Amino acid sequence: MEEMEVKVTWRLAWGLFWRWFLIQLGISIVLGLIWFFMLAAIFVPFMGGW
Repeated sequence: MEEMEVKVTWRLAWGLFWRWFLIQLGISIVLGLIWFFMLAAIFVPFMGGW
């Protein structure tokens, strides 16, 4: 079985970068929402509700 050579191009680099960027953005948004609701659930009762 012959080995395939992967040519590193700017298009490949940008594709990988954007995929990484969007995944990180999604993860950070999900974690941020979880933290927000946890902190809201903790602090809202002490502040007299909404």
